[in-house]
Amino acid sequence: MENNVFQILIPATGLVSGLIGAFVGLQNRALLAEVRKELAEMENRVIARINGTLLPAHNYI
Repeated sequence: MENNVFQILIPATGLVSGLIGAFVGLQNRALLAEVRKELAEMENRVIARINGTLLPAHNYI
């Protein structure tokens, strides 16, 4: 009887561990995509700000 419990418990533990690993991996990908999106938006704002600051100076040249 004890053998039967271990025959079920060990694969079930491996399955749960694999599912948790897959979930954490997906969460990590989603977080990385969100950070990249925010970084791109910030980069666009900085470039727009720099361009907006530099454009009037070019009008005087």
